Amino acid sequence: MVNKDKFRERLLRKQVPKDIKWSELRSFLLSLGFEEEQGSGSRVRFYKASNTGGRGLMIRLHRPHPEKVCGPLMIRDVVQTLQAWGLL
Repeated sequence: MVNKDKFRERLLRKQVPKDIKWSELRSFLLSLGFEEEQGSGSRVRFYKASNTGGRGLMIRLHRPHPEKVCGPLMIRDVVQTLQAWGLL
């Protein structure tokens, strides 16, 4: 389990971190209340239910392989999305 506050600080650094592991990002999204749904291959969707009961927010990602480190573009996009939704 990732320390939510420390991980948030890493995400919000001016320079996009290049050393974030998939397991850290996944744990952080789950701690924010997202649910994970495995797609085909390396596709993964993270849903956060809306107040009305449906699937409100969705982030689509590709699990990195063979390395387990997320690329800086993926991290930048996730940060921008979470900020736009007021979750970060």
